[in-house]
Amino acid sequence: MLVANILQPLISVEEWTLEALHSIGLGWGLAIVGLTVLVRICTVPLVVRQFRSQRELRKHMPEMKILQTRH
Repeated sequence: MLVANILQPLISVEEWTLEALHSIGLGWGLAIVGLTVLVRICTVPLVVRQFRSQRELRKHMPEMKILQTRH
């Protein structure tokens, strides 16, 4: 119950978006697909940041391996 209260604003936005997509003439299936696409588009900046962080971490892997063998 507590989790639903914390996430209620997000739930409300997604519910509104889903109903809006359905009200413009899309079936429920296409509305769900559309909502999924919108959520994926919104998370692109997070994914890009994660890839950049992983790339930076890989640059330091040789140093980390040396430290792991020492300790």
